[in-house]
Amino acid sequence: MTHHAPPNMTQEHHYWGLGDSVLVGIDEVGKGAWAGPLTIGAVVLPKTGRVNGVRDSKMLTHKVREKLFGRIDDWAQCWSVGHASARECDELGMSDAQRLATRRALNSLPLSPDRVLLDGNWNYIDWVPSTAIIKGDQTCLSIAAASVRLKSCVIGLCRRQLITFLLICSKTTRGIHHHNIKQLWRDMDRA
Repeated sequence: MTHHAPPNMTQEHHYWGLGDSVLVGIDEVGKGAWAGPLTIGAVVLPKTGRVNGVRDSKMLTHKVREKLFGRIDDWAQCWSVGHASARECDELGMSDAQRLATRRALNSLPLSPDRVLLDGNWNYIDWVPSTAIIKGDQTCLSIAAASVRLKSCVIGLCRRQLITFLLICSKTTRGIHHHNIKQLWRDMDRA
């Protein structure tokens, strides 16, 4: 695996220097998913301190993400998530569903953003100043923190949905063997 330098706060310091006080890092998950909502995570980091070990969530194990989840929660000024349901994705299309989930995440924050930092090369946010950063989840600490928090939230949501599904199956069929459930759980721990 290629070694990457940890994400840093270069982008944040740049925009704080320009007078933007509230910077929101966002990341998304579920855009290519076959099930579940499209979800946006938003994090506002303070100007001081740091949580060591934060990386793009795809580079971390489940166990490390879970440890970082609480540490980011303690450090961040605030955070939120916004969802667009599978039905909304189908009805609106993925681009508008992504905008909807982003609006929901930003509107759930107790602070109004001066600027949004988002991962990728497509800046779809046109209602607040924003900057798209290619590989932002690997280079920008606000986006990486959003990535870690978001992945942990979505794994929890998937687990709850899986439990509901398994309960329904156990009542409508002869049940699901416990070794299948254990395998599904192990697969989610690796996600």
